[in-house]
Amino acid sequence: MDIKTILYVLIIILILYSLCYLKFPEEVSILQTKLHNFNFNQLLSRQPLIIEDKIINISEIFKLWFKPNIISYNKKLKDIWVRNRYKYLYIYAKKDISIYISKPKKIKTEIPDNNELIIEIKLKENQSLILPYKWYYSIENNEDIDIYGIDDYITYLLSFIF
Repeated sequence: MDIKTILYVLIIILILYSLCYLKFPEEVSILQTKLHNFNFNQLLSRQPLIIEDKIINISEIFKLWFKPNIISYNKKLKDIWVRNRYKYLYIYAKKDISIYISKPKKIKTEIPDNNELIIEIKLKENQSLILPYKWYYSIENNEDIDIYGIDDYITYLLSFIF
């Protein structure tokens, strides 16, 4: 095989792999777990995951669970509804707070309307929510939370495209 054929094959594999990221679940389930019961298969379901335990040191969680990933701190929320552009969005409650979420419908951005299922999740201080790729979220006061984007290299590249 020549280099051009190998490049085409790699591009096709990358496109097919990327399309898997854009397949959204039909049904919504809110998963809950404790730290000692956490399993990465829960994240593969592409459903929101609440971590019930109170976490004091988030950096330890990132080292244990997301070591090979790209982690970025993101604090500024400008819109009422924000679409998660990271593979996982880790939301950490610094105070008791309500977070509103809605599942993605399409590849393109289309904020939730009155006809869609909007779920209110109440987090207590030091609890966390992990939101999957492209889900929508709304938070009344972003001073009460810390938001971390967790990307693998594929979603990092996709964030520049979608």
